[in-house]
Amino acid sequence: MRGCMKINLQIMSGNESVGGFYESLGYTVEKRVSMGKRIPENITQNLSCASERQQPDA
Repeated sequence: MRGCMKINLQIMSGNESVGGFYESLGYTVEKRVSMGKRIPENITQNLSCASERQQPDA
């Protein structure tokens, strides 16, 4: 048997409309913690990810 067994999707908290859209496609919310670590020397002035520009460092 071949193929993808599961798709994991990350949505920013507070984005209910997108969450509702994916729930309508059969996705469910799972208890998980998403962790990240920024690598300052690899971050450029022209970030391609808009959410990275909008989120201040905690």
